[in-house]
Amino acid sequence: MKSIYALKEKFSLSHERILDNLPCVVFCSSKREIFKINYSSKSLEKWTGISLQRFYDDPETYKLLIHPEDRARVLSFFSENLSNGKYEITPICYRLTHKDGHSIWVEHHVSFPSDLERQGLCLSFLRDVTKMKEMELAFSRLEDQFKLFFEKGPLGIVFIDRNGTLVDCNNRFCELIGTDKKALIGLNSLSAGNPSLRDFAREVLRGKEIRYRGSYVTKLTQKKIYVSFSAFPIKNEEGHVIGAFAIVEDIKNTVELEKELSRQRDFNKATVETARIMVAEIETRGKIVQANSIFSEFVNSSQNELVSRDIYDFVAEESFSQIKATFLEAISKGKPLKTEALFENGQGEKRLLALTISPYFVYEQDEIHHLLIAKDITIQKKLEERLRHVQKMEAIGKLAGGVAHDFNNQLTAIMGYCQMILMGLEKGSELYEKLKIIEKAALKASETTNKLLAFSKKQALNPQKVSINQILKDACKFIGEFIGEDIDIEFRPCTEDCTVEIDQSRFLQVFLNLALNSRDAIYGSGKIVIESTLCKNGKEDGGAKKAKETVEITFQDNGCGMSQEVLNRAFEPFFTTKPLGKGTGLGLAMVYGTIKQSGGDITLESVEGKGTTVRITLPVYKGFEPKEEEQIPILNLEKGQKLAILVEDEPTVQTTVSEYLKVLGFDVKKFSNPTEVVEFLRRDDHDVPDLLLTDVIMPGMNGFELASHIKKQYGHIKIIFMSGYSGDVLSDLDGFSNKYHFLKKPFSVLDLSKILSSVFPDLVKSFS
Repeated sequence: MKSIYALKEKFSLSHERILDNLPCVVFCSSKREIFKINYSSKSLEKWTGISLQRFYDDPETYKLLIHPEDRARVLSFFSENLSNGKYEITPICYRLTHKDGHSIWVEHHVSFPSDLERQGLCLSFLRDVTKMKEMELAFSRLEDQFKLFFEKGPLGIVFIDRNGTLVDCNNRFCELIGTDKKALIGLNSLSAGNPSLRDFAREVLRGKEIRYRGSYVTKLTQKKIYVSFSAFPIKNEEGHVIGAFAIVEDIKNTVELEKELSRQRDFNKATVETARIMVAEIETRGKIVQANSIFSEFVNSSQNELVSRDIYDFVAEESFSQIKATFLEAISKGKPLKTEALFENGQGEKRLLALTISPYFVYEQDEIHHLLIAKDITIQKKLEERLRHVQKMEAIGKLAGGVAHDFNNQLTAIMGYCQMILMGLEKGSELYEKLKIIEKAALKASETTNKLLAFSKKQALNPQKVSINQILKDACKFIGEFIGEDIDIEFRPCTEDCTVEIDQSRFLQVFLNLALNSRDAIYGSGKIVIESTLCKNGKEDGGAKKAKETVEITFQDNGCGMSQEVLNRAFEPFFTTKPLGKGTGLGLAMVYGTIKQSGGDITLESVEGKGTTVRITLPVYKGFEPKEEEQIPILNLEKGQKLAILVEDEPTVQTTVSEYLKVLGFDVKKFSNPTEVVEFLRRDDHDVPDLLLTDVIMPGMNGFELASHIKKQYGHIKIIFMSGYSGDVLSDLDGFSNKYHFLKKPFSVLDLSKILSSVFPDLVKSFS
């Protein structure tokens, strides 16, 4: 017993955790009495609901948990094998019950490790095979069901080998043929007296599927039967035909019923008339036999008047040949076909209909008719076209984002080196002024990329206080590049300039949309007048710098104007008067949303033949003055005090930003991709980094994933992300959040210095 307790202690200390987490039960017991358990993993307790101690105390416990239907078989199995001194026992499957009554199937393996066998012990492994047993039972039931269907089913089934010899058939097939199975087995179908049967057998053994529906006279009994016959080849793994089988159905009753139904056929008026779809019965020659009220309403003719009318009278000329070909194809294939075609309604309008044309045989007339089911999908197609346009604009937006990203990388280098050189020059010198011109040009180019993004992709507003006259002057120049020279643009600025708070890029897009609408409304040459007027009748809005004034901007053209009905719906999304494929109806809806989001108001005035006037009202801000040139924070850093890891795959930007960091007092380690950083940090011969400045979108691992990886190793490290993509593009990436420090390319050494001063506030010494 001491050895057993020592063994149990050894198991408990060394293997308990491993055994308890195995997906099986492991227990140690006497090799002479297999269910006298000395030690077991906890899984046995989970599987049975019985404490392990009870198994240790009472050897009968496990036996009682074996399902009553399996118990005698299991006990006899182990008694015979263990009494003969066998050490290789075939696994046995049986059911083990839980104390709550449910049971599982287990596969019981017995092992005799030498060190345990010397002590008269063995190991048992129980694996849960419930699902496997359930599948076996399911397959067994399916096999039984197939046998039952084969022998007792309503369909005749017959098998032939590769030589055409009939090798098996069921009783139903024998009944259809009118003889017994003994007379059929061994017959060769390739030498059958019926020519059609020989042809069927020959073709199916060539690998084809054969279907036939009609009458058949058997050779043995000369009995005429009506059958539906389907034959299929049987192939081996190499794809060679090794035989075939056929399913035969007696359709005598079906044929008689079809004839009876054809004589009593009813168009089912109650259903057809209440359905909101067009239904008509058409002869082979195209004459209308009958139609429901929905179809008659569509063509503006009574149902009686439609009888004997030609369906082609209502088909638009461009769809005439298409409909005729579809009718013929439906007959040749003998199945319903779907198509879309243009029909003319009672008002002479061309409408797009989705059609289903189904042929069926009319026995009393011995001819084929068509059942035509149609639905007007004109509006649906317009919506689909608008959706495609939206998807196209989304693709343009992605392209613009990529272009802006690459352009911003180059601007980062241009602006960066300008500013670093400017820091070392005396203000007012000739070189200083020339470099300032380069810097302003780079900033202007940066604004251009923002306009490109605003034109092609929706973005959150970024309002700034600007001169109304200046922004309208820029708008006139901006839209002039799009609408051509045939239309004059006249700008009438406020005599007294004022300040508004708007997103400049979105404001330019507003005027571009208005200008494009005016261009479409003007036939030939025309004129657009843009005017701003200061109105001193506003209301106090509570802000310290907000005045009572508002500014009214009028956008007037001399185009064709709009009717009152169109004017009432002009701001509705997807409403458009342009032809299909020429407009989405989103332009004025976007204009309305932008103005409202900017705290303003917008109205439309229009008269047919006399042009359109758009009035935009925006609040005016007072006390706005241009910002002084920002000063660069100077960080109190000594050489070697702070180490920055810079990750940027664009060489020009990498060099530029590295110079930024060095100017601001950092030691810099440059890397072109995240993999290099990870390999560097694995080494032991490097200083501890204080800052990670990384691009976001890079091949392989992105910046967020790299930051997360480094943060696990260096929890104190500060992280700044940079990218040429806008925030709405980055928001699609896992890990993007506004809580991170973020620099949008292009950025200057001033921008970097400002964000570093917020990341390391204790290191700010002074401002230059």
